[in-house]
Amino acid sequence: MVRIYTLIFNRPDLIEWQLRTIKTFILDKTEYIPVINTEDPGIMSRAVAECERLRIRYETIMNPDYHTPNNAHSYGINQVLERFITRDNEHISVILDCDMFFIKPICIADYVRDYEFTGISQGRANAAGEFFKYIHLGFLIINHLAIPDRFARIRELSLKCGFVGGIGLDTGGMFYYYLQEYPETKVKWLSTNLLNKDRDFRQVFGEMTNKYYKEFSSEFVDDVVFHYRCGSNWDHKSKDTHRRKTLFLKEMLENKIQAYDKISK
Repeated sequence: MVRIYTLIFNRPDLIEWQLRTIKTFILDKTEYIPVINTEDPGIMSRAVAECERLRIRYETIMNPDYHTPNNAHSYGINQVLERFITRDNEHISVILDCDMFFIKPICIADYVRDYEFTGISQGRANAAGEFFKYIHLGFLIINHLAIPDRFARIRELSLKCGFVGGIGLDTGGMFYYYLQEYPETKVKWLSTNLLNKDRDFRQVFGEMTNKYYKEFSSEFVDDVVFHYRCGSNWDHKSKDTHRRKTLFLKEMLENKIQAYDKISK
């Protein structure tokens, strides 16, 4: 069983699209669980209504700090870790950003093989030139059965933000200390491909190439996941940019779902 947790902060309109891509492209037995983490009553009610319409399980988190984005994200992620993932010792757990979507067939169990953790490499250097590597929590897979002494170690795991070597690290930064404690940990580090450079978009998007603009700044994760990016608009794009970007996303996903449905029947 693969359980996929996603934090819903401000884009309940994307829940259905995540669910559809998971149902279409993930070959494992899967449960998708939106975890609603917002201070906005309107977003909360829309997210709950969407989950009930789709007849899927959902959870809610009341966060004491919504005002610092990094702290808010860190608190939500670590509540998911403590309340749910630490109890999933016989399964594979996935943390997925609410604006990430699978775009090709994948068997998660085969993808992670015997790796304990699979995720995007992230790191920062301090003024002294020391580099601190940790794991980005946009897309993280925890393979419980591959972790030695998993019942104890999973409870030692922290995915919080914080300071290491005098420099602030994003959510997931405290994974650095886990790697220091267990240097033999098997991690499958993933790469991303940011789609804002001059390149042949036709190879990626086909007939939809003329609808993708570099200002969208989306990315691929290991060519398996499409990351809309900046769904919370932390990069302060215009409403029209997000309107066009969302239209592009939904049309692109619909095309990929329909194309796969045709060849898989």
